[in-house]
Amino acid sequence: MVSDTVRGLALVLCFASVAGCSNFTGKTADSESEAAVPLMVIEKSAYERDKNKLCMHTRECTAPLSCLNGQCTIPPSILGKPLSNTPKISLNTSKGSASLWIEIVDDEYTMQRGLMMRRACQPGWGMLFIYPDEAKRAFWMHNTYIALDMVFIRADGSVSNVVKNAEPLNDVPRYLSTDRVKYVLEVAAGEAERLGIESGSQFDVKGF
Repeated sequence: MVSDTVRGLALVLCFASVAGCSNFTGKTADSESEAAVPLMVIEKSAYERDKNKLCMHTRECTAPLSCLNGQCTIPPSILGKPLSNTPKISLNTSKGSASLWIEIVDDEYTMQRGLMMRRACQPGWGMLFIYPDEAKRAFWMHNTYIALDMVFIRADGSVSNVVKNAEPLNDVPRYLSTDRVKYVLEVAAGEAERLGIESGSQFDVKGF
């Protein structure tokens, strides 16, 4: 059993030094928060102030917290735990059929923030950028601490091209679509290879 003293000390150490404490598993009512905090780039004071704060939009929450179900919340992809209304997207590749849990970003603010200020995105998860029209897109990795695969998807769901292993914290917008696309899917580096996502793969974008 983990004592209250040890549990409190571990949480303090996690806030003081992000690296090396993501495996703390003391069983408290707030154990999910204890596990998630080291996986986010956020000040302790900002986290304590904003967690569970009522909100109307993600811009009201300190990054990387997101406004979900009316509260500033740890993004579910960080721990890989979907909420009851977390959407999924289906795909077909050379390796067969699969699906991914996704976070959707579809306005200027959430698109600019993307996956910034996070240290984790779990396997089987991604972030889907939905644009109002098809155009050539350019991405960068500003304040993005996770190496990513970027999947550029046309309006019909077909994959234009895939950029693998985009470099964290790279401020040069050099990750480009080769065609006009309506969607961009970001997943943790290695996911495109694991799932067989490549040019010509097909996503089911009906309803998005």
